[in-house]
Amino acid sequence: MKGAIPKTARFLVALALLPFLWAEFAAIPVLAPGSFAPDFPFVSSDILFLFVGMALWFVVAWRFRVNPWFYVLGHELTHAAWALLTFSKVGRISVTSRGGYCTIDKPGVFTTLAPYFVPFYLALLLLLRAILSIWFDMAPYGGWWMGAFGFAYGFHVTNTIDSIVGVDQPDIREYGRVFSCVLIAVANMLFLLLGFAAAAGTPFADVLGALADAARVSYLWVWREAVWVWREAAATISRFRPVAFSAANW
Repeated sequence: MKGAIPKTARFLVALALLPFLWAEFAAIPVLAPGSFAPDFPFVSSDILFLFVGMALWFVVAWRFRVNPWFYVLGHELTHAAWALLTFSKVGRISVTSRGGYCTIDKPGVFTTLAPYFVPFYLALLLLLRAILSIWFDMAPYGGWWMGAFGFAYGFHVTNTIDSIVGVDQPDIREYGRVFSCVLIAVANMLFLLLGFAAAAGTPFADVLGALADAARVSYLWVWREAVWVWREAAATISRFRPVAFSAANW
């Protein structure tokens, strides 16, 4: 609940997560070197299909009015699924084209914000592909799957941005806009990072190692810059410190 995390603490956590967000960006070329190329189109075929799928969704969202019921359904079911994973009790779920709600007895920060960083329909597609791969060879259809993944992820990105910017979401108000937006960005980047790594066939242990190295570099840079700013500020203040006079000075 909101009262469990004071406002000042949420703001400090958000600031502390910003270098980690940069580390996630920096880790992508390290974890998926085969996903990028020096020549046009500068990415592998799998990543190209992913981007094409995202672009296709952007065109659909721009040209057509998609019923928001589908997003609301995924949004509320993500609340419910995350609640069940954290051993919370799920009550009534309501879904309409104008909004919805999911009653949970012990909503925490991740349960509240999960729909903004868990791409529900992408997760369903990944599950479907995993099930079908038990009986069928999915390799010949890799491009189609990556395009579908991109389409679903584009759906998630546009609706998440619209929910944060265009709608006064109680989920975002619950923990504050700054903390919520930073946490959502970090979590979305983590999912994207894992997606790039999976496409490149990078082992999970290597993902953790590369992310830890990138985070160490990022936080060390912030520390060095903070120390430099502190020293410069202290030196500037000392130059303008008023001189204390005593009777002996006269």
